[in-house]
Amino acid sequence: MLKKIRNTLITILLLFVFLSYRFFAGNADTQMRWIRNAVYMMESSKTAVTRLLNIKPKHIEKKAIKIVDDKNAYFESPYTGFASLDEEEQQVFLFIADKLQNLENEMDLGPYDIDVQRVIKVCQALDVDFPEFFWYNAYSYTYNEMSGKIKKLTFTLNYDLEDIARRQEAMDRYVDTVVGQITEDMDDYTRVKLVHDYIIRNTDYDLETPDNQNICSVMIEGKGVCAGYAKTMTLILNKAGVVTSTVYGKTITGEPHAWNLVKVEDQYYYIDTTWDDPNYVGEEAFRDFVDYTYFNITTDDLLRSHEIDESLISYDVYKNTENSYYTRENRFYDLNIEGETGRFIDDVYHAMLNQEQFSNYKFADLAQRDQALESLRRSYVLYSTSIRYIQNEYQPTLVISFY
Repeated sequence: MLKKIRNTLITILLLFVFLSYRFFAGNADTQMRWIRNAVYMMESSKTAVTRLLNIKPKHIEKKAIKIVDDKNAYFESPYTGFASLDEEEQQVFLFIADKLQNLENEMDLGPYDIDVQRVIKVCQALDVDFPEFFWYNAYSYTYNEMSGKIKKLTFTLNYDLEDIARRQEAMDRYVDTVVGQITEDMDDYTRVKLVHDYIIRNTDYDLETPDNQNICSVMIEGKGVCAGYAKTMTLILNKAGVVTSTVYGKTITGEPHAWNLVKVEDQYYYIDTTWDDPNYVGEEAFRDFVDYTYFNITTDDLLRSHEIDESLISYDVYKNTENSYYTRENRFYDLNIEGETGRFIDDVYHAMLNQEQFSNYKFADLAQRDQALESLRRSYVLYSTSIRYIQNEYQPTLVISFY
């Protein structure tokens, strides 16, 4: 015990001598930079994450969310912006996040001795991890042209302080409404489906919506584009106890796009809420239904129509289908298995009897979907009803509506 105390005192003494030397040897700016560096670098990554989890805007009253009111589970995931950073970058991340949560938009980064490219990386990580920071949309910086090191970082606030508080209050009501429908006995799949369906039923895809790159569009205006859909999913599902992050990339046709990665019963899946919204598809006859083509899908399914941006975060290949919509609802069919065609036709017939306005089905491949449709046309089902249907261009899914 005495030896441990002695070693600790020696360490403190050496640190004091080192700092004293730097303090008296340099100018005032150098002195402050070295002191701050010493303080910040003494923090371990574990301590840093603990500080991060306590971040909450001071102007917002802390509420008792019914399920989860922190980000502990989120930051345990390896698929966060924070996890993609090295230790020094994480310190800068924490410093910026702390400033932003207090609505301070100008910050001195001189003490961190970090260059432009690494600061850009940190800001990308902040965008992934904090959809709740809706009050900024751009940033600028000044740097030393000789060293390339950032001196000052400035974020552009979208709104004045009064407007931020008003918007936050409206979004708190939205979150409480959704999370309030979740009960403790719901499993991850049910929670994700509830939030997915709520966002789709209460949002119209609209390119002209103001604030469409943040959560205000969806949660206040009821309109938005992919960024608003994905960030709203990230925010609400994490509060509902389901680890969820925002994923960026492109569509197969090259347009920038955003969707989600969710952890359901210890397995990861992709969800594209935007593409599950029939308003995005533009089919008037199908505006009132919820699609599940992109609900809890595998990497292989996603890559048929999406391209993942892995410049910041590297993702594994996710193959589990146990908690996909079609597996859980028993609406997946492999027509190479005996009896599957008959099961599909019977399921369509029972959907009609149960007055399902829309029903969703998936097949092993696109050719099987065409085969199933042809079998349905020749079946007894169409003797008593007529159907409309949607076929996805990239996925072997089918949505049927009766009329």
